[in-house]
Amino acid sequence: MPFKTFEELHKSIEEKIKKGTEKTCNIIFDLSQAHVPVRSGKLKNSGKIDISQWGSNGVITIQYNANYASSVEFGKKGTPITGVQEIDIPEYTTKKGVVVKSHKRRYTNKKVVEIILPDGSTIYRTVGSIGGYKGRFFLTNAVNEGLESLSGSIEGHLKDLEVI
Repeated sequence: MPFKTFEELHKSIEEKIKKGTEKTCNIIFDLSQAHVPVRSGKLKNSGKIDISQWGSNGVITIQYNANYASSVEFGKKGTPITGVQEIDIPEYTTKKGVVVKSHKRRYTNKKVVEIILPDGSTIYRTVGSIGGYKGRFFLTNAVNEGLESLSGSIEGHLKDLEVI
């Protein structure tokens, strides 16, 4: 349909841009749903897209409302271990046959953790914090991936315009 005024054309272009943007936001939400880690389903089920504010103030919101959503998305810093741990190291023989006498070892701001391997042998490692984990960035990655389609979505809607 040809446009009689510049204002009609402007309004139509604005609508096409909004439709392309909405399409991209729905793609981003679908991508985030595909990548969200699932244990119980609570986090995935808490995800929603809200376009109710799109017309009035230009805001589309994608959010996950589970109380731990931001920790899963961005990760959580572990609690640092503080203080000194002194342990008794019993006498042992190295792989090269050297006998090491029993002695004490002091660790500052670290904790010695005993790990029992499947073959029954034991190894020890030190850790500097407890309880931290890396973020999964399921929504951040979806936004980055989905924004690649934004210009194509808008362009596809603008091609529908008939300009004299």
